[in-house]
Amino acid sequence: MSEALYERFPKGISAVVIPLTRLDAGFASEFKPSNADLLDALVAGSVKRYNASIWTRDSDFLKFLPKTKVRLF
Repeated sequence: MSEALYERFPKGISAVVIPLTRLDAGFASEFKPSNADLLDALVAGSVKRYNASIWTRDSDFLKFLPKTKVRLF
């Protein structure tokens, strides 16, 4: 993906890219993820904290979030 396209992407879909925080890690720990799922659990923790949805091709997020919060494409 070109840098220009990457910069336009969040603006074109009204998305916000946010940093992960210790609070996200706290939410992630509630999921009790395996070592292989730690990164997905951290992202899912952030989604939970913001009561947001995630748009992804990775169905593994369904391990941590309800179907209504995971938009698979």
